Amino acid sequence: WQSVGKGVNGLVRAITVVENDIYVGGAFTQSGDVSTKYISKWNGTEWSSLGNGLTGLVNTILEKDGHIWVGGSFSNVDENEFADNLVRWDQEKWNSVENGLNDEVTALTFADDYLLIGGRFYTLLGQAPFGYVEHSSFTYYNLKGYYWKSFLPSLNGPVNKVMETPQGLMVAGAFTNAGDNPDADRIALWNGMAVAKPPTTNSDNARRALSIAAAELLL
Repeated sequence: WQSVGKGVNGLVRAITVVENDIYVGGAFTQSGDVSTKYISKWNGTEWSSLGNGLTGLVNTILEKDGHIWVGGSFSNVDENEFADNLVRWDQEKWNSVENGLNDEVTALTFADDYLLIGGRFYTLLGQAPFGYVEHSSFTYYNLKGYYWKSFLPSLNGPVNKVMETPQGLMVAGAFTNAGDNPDADRIALWNGMAVAKPPTTNSDNARRALSIAAAELLL
């Protein structure tokens, strides 16, 4: 094992690699000797901050087209009243995603031109083309049209993980009866038309990883 600089001074919840840089997020406020609030970047030699950092816990980090998307439990990033729980770093500053989300974001993934978002939120603060979108725990954001879309029927509990598979979109968390399907407890597959229960998901504990279930679907 080797150290990464002098490490960070708190919990790490998310890591993503972009070319030669590693972005790290969590519950820390310092990386090495650098003041970094909840998120930082390691370039192989030294740590650096991303602007003024964030105001709370980071759960997930993704990169697409040079933009760093971050989900967690934070608000008013850079004193932006709409930068709540989901933000985008454009290499120079933090940007809100529409009007943000009203509770914690725990999972992000991309599918084509959509950002898929899971968490503990129960309604969206942003506005859709035909009015406000109200949704529970899981939604997606159109990266080209810049508007929210919802999955209906919705989930009745938090989402911890989202993964795209050839069979459809898989989500895991603390929900039961996803989309009114009595067998879709804590882990479920969305095929674009209906919610289905993936195989072997009888645990009483919320799934925090989908690797095994996704592999079973691919067999």
